[in-house]
Amino acid sequence: MRSPDSRKAAGELRSFPNRDKVPVVVIAHGLRVLAGGALSDQLEDQWLSLQKDLASRFKHHRFIVAEHSGHTIPLEQPDLVIDAIKRLILEHRP
Repeated sequence: MRSPDSRKAAGELRSFPNRDKVPVVVIAHGLRVLAGGALSDQLEDQWLSLQKDLASRFKHHRFIVAEHSGHTIPLEQPDLVIDAIKRLILEHRP
């Protein structure tokens, strides 16, 4: 079940007018952020699927898994984030 906030965000994304022009990088965590167990496994899989889906909604997208990061990717793997931003700029510079 989606929360009211996630439904609102999904609606905003669907109505975003420039999805074919705006380059996007989605970086997902690679380490578990939830305690182990069947429910947390399912939630982690769903979250990863949603992140992939988010990226795929944009024509110019890149999806990256930060293999060595949990929830705080910019703190745990800052070079990965910096490199992703640099690459995005270089590839889409006018």
